Amino acid sequence: MIGDYRNIDPAAALDALIQLYEGAASQEEREVLAKAAKRISGLNLAIWRRAGPHHQAIVLEKAEAALAAGKGAALLPPACRGHRADAGKRARRVGIEGQRLVLQRAPMPGDEDTRLMRRRATSILKSLYPIAESDEERSRLLAALRTGARPPVGAGLMQGQAAMLLESAAEYVEFLSALVPDISWDLLQSEEKSVLRLYQINNAISPDLLAQPEVLDLQARLGKAITAFRTSVESNGEYGIFRLLVGFGGVFPPSWDNPSFDYQEEKEYRTQGVSDLVAGVTPENERVWYERAMGFAAIRSNDLMTFPMFGDFLARLGEQRPAIALAWLEKLAEPLASFASALLRGLQKVDPAGAERWLKSSIDVGRWLAEIAWFERNASPFDEALLAGALQRAIESDERHAIRIAMHAAGQRFPEGPGNLIAGIFMPALHHMSGKDDSSWVGTGWGAWHYPELMHALDADQAAQVLAALQYYPDLDDSADQIVGAIGKTWPEAALDFFGERFRIAHGDERPDEFDPIPYALDDSLREAFAAHPALLLQKAREWYDRDARNFRYFGGSLITSTFPAIGEGLEPLLAALAAGSGADHAFLLSVLAAYDDVAIVAPTIRALVARLEAEDPLLDRAARILGDINGVVMGEMGIVERLDRTRTLLRDWLTDPNARVHTFAAREIETLDRRIAAETRAAEISRAARKLEFGDDLDEVGDGSARPSLLQRRQVEAARF
Repeated sequence: MIGDYRNIDPAAALDALIQLYEGAASQEEREVLAKAAKRISGLNLAIWRRAGPHHQAIVLEKAEAALAAGKGAALLPPACRGHRADAGKRARRVGIEGQRLVLQRAPMPGDEDTRLMRRRATSILKSLYPIAESDEERSRLLAALRTGARPPVGAGLMQGQAAMLLESAAEYVEFLSALVPDISWDLLQSEEKSVLRLYQINNAISPDLLAQPEVLDLQARLGKAITAFRTSVESNGEYGIFRLLVGFGGVFPPSWDNPSFDYQEEKEYRTQGVSDLVAGVTPENERVWYERAMGFAAIRSNDLMTFPMFGDFLARLGEQRPAIALAWLEKLAEPLASFASALLRGLQKVDPAGAERWLKSSIDVGRWLAEIAWFERNASPFDEALLAGALQRAIESDERHAIRIAMHAAGQRFPEGPGNLIAGIFMPALHHMSGKDDSSWVGTGWGAWHYPELMHALDADQAAQVLAALQYYPDLDDSADQIVGAIGKTWPEAALDFFGERFRIAHGDERPDEFDPIPYALDDSLREAFAAHPALLLQKAREWYDRDARNFRYFGGSLITSTFPAIGEGLEPLLAALAAGSGADHAFLLSVLAAYDDVAIVAPTIRALVARLEAEDPLLDRAARILGDINGVVMGEMGIVERLDRTRTLLRDWLTDPNARVHTFAAREIETLDRRIAAETRAAEISRAARKLEFGDDLDEVGDGSARPSLLQRRQVEAARF
C-alpha cells in the first residue's frame, strides 16, 4: 500500500518503510519492505521528464542521513542497488492512450547530475561494505557497485554515458583490489569473472569513443585498476591453489589473453595443475598440505561442481603418494573425512593391502562407517564383506546415515553381481530403518533411490516388507513411486494392494499429515506394471469401490485413468463386459468412467450401457451427468460453450442408433444441452459487455479481458445462467 503512494510523497513513503523495517519480526517481512523501498528508487520515464532524478535524490539523502545516524543500513542497500542498476539501464513508462496500451523506454542521460548521483551512491555502498556481516551481504554490495558499469539494455549509448560507465567500472575494480587481501576466496572467485568481463569490454572500446579525451583517460584508469587487481590476486599463492582445486568460477591466467578460452581448455589446464600440485607434496610439507586440505573440505556447498578437482587431487595423492595418503587416513578427522573415499580410491590402485587394513580396522572400532559405505559404492574391486561389516556396526550404533548409504550401495552394485546384497545388506538395513519408523532411505533429488534391478529381484516376502515400509510415506511423487513400480513389475498384485491400503489410510483417523495416497502423475514403471494386468487392476478397483464408493472416483478411478488414459484395447473389453452385466456392475462402471475428463473417450462405453438400461433406471441420470460435466481446463469466455457443443455434436450421432433407448436418451440430453449452451452464451456475452463498458469497444488492444466485473454485472451473469 505504501508503495502505491511512492509518487505522491516519496519521502514520507520511504520514512514509513524504514520505520516498518526496524520493527519487522522476520527476514521475510524485511525482504518485502526492502523490495518496496527499491520501487521508490526505480526510474519512471514520466516522472523523470517532469522532475528529473527527484525520487533518486530523496533515496540518496535518506541513505546518507541513515548512515550518519548509524542506523537503517540493512534496508538501504536494496534501494541504492535499484537506483544504480536502473541508472545504467532505461527508464520506462506504461500507460493507456485512448484505446491503446503504451510502453515506452528511454536510456538515462550521462549528464553531470546523473554522474554525481552515481558517485554519491558509490560512496554509500562503499561505506556499507564494512557493516556487512556475511559473504551474501558483501556479494550484494559488490553487485550493486558492479551494476553501475552495465550499459543500457537494448539501446545505444547517449552522450556522456560511456565515460560514466567507465568511471563506475574503474571505481568498482579499484575498490575490489583493495579488498583482495581480506576478502573470502569464495567471493573473490566469483568477482574475478566480473573483472575479466570488464577487461574484455575495456579492450574492445570503439575508436569513435576513444576519440573523446575523457573516455581515453578513463579507459587507461580502468586498465591500470585491472592490472593492479590481477597483480594482487596472482601474488596470493594460497588462493591460486584454492582456485585450481575448489569451485568453478575462478579465472585462470590463459583467460586474460585468450577470449575463447573454453571449458575444455580450462579442464585441461586445471588437470595439469593438479598433477603439478601432487608432484609437489612431500613428506616434509605433507602437514601443510593436510591442513590446507582440511580447510578446503570445510567449505560448504550444495553445488556438485564445487569439488571434482579436489576429489581428483586426493585420488591422485592416494595413487602417487600412498604413504602420505595412509598417514592422512590414520589421523583422519572431519571435515576431510567426507572425502576419504577419494583417498581410498587412489590408494587401492597401488596398495590394496594397506587400504584394506585401514578399512577393516576402522570397522572394528566403528569409525567412519558412512565414509566406508560410500567408498564401496564405487570401489574396484567391490568387497561385499566390508560393506556388510560396516552395515552391522552401523546398525549396532544406530548410525542411520551409514545405513542409508549401505542400502544405496547395495542397489548400485546389484546389477554387476547380486551376491548376497538383498538378504545380507538391503533387508537387514530396511528392517532396522523400519523399526525406527524412518523411510529417509528413499531419498529425494540426487540422493533418491534409482536402483530398480534390486527391487525386481525381491521375493514375495521381501517385496511385502518394502511396501509395508512405504505404506505411510506421505508423497509418492518422489522416488517412492519408482520403487513401487519396480516391485509391481514382479509382484503386481502386491503393488495394487499397497495402493488399496493407502486409500483406506487416507480416509481413516490414522492418516498422516500431507498424506496423498496416489502420485499426482504415475511413474512410467507403475503405469507399465499395471497396464500389463488390466483384469487384475479392475478386480482390485472393484474391491476399493465396494469398500468406499463415494471417494472411489478420486482414488481408484484416478489410478485407472492414469494407467489407461485413453482406455485402449487392454481395458475396453473389460468395460464392455461390465456394461453387459448387472446393476451393480453398471454402477461401478459409471464410477470408473466419471474419472475421465474427455467425454469422447467414455462416450462409446456409455452408449453401450444406455442401450441396456430401462427408461426409469436412475443410472441414466448418472450417465447424463458424466456427459455433461465440465472437467479439466476450458479456455476463454466461450470455453464452456465450446465444450458443451462438442458433447451435443457427439450425441446427435446417437439419434441414428437403431436402439430406441439410445435414441430417446440422446434426444433428451440434446434438449438439456441446448438450454445450457444458450444460458452460458448469454452469460459470456454479458461478461464481455461489462468489460467493454469499463475498457471501451476494442478489448484486444487494451488487455486480455480479465478485469473483474462489478457486483451487479456478476449478478446479471448468475441470473442468465439460472
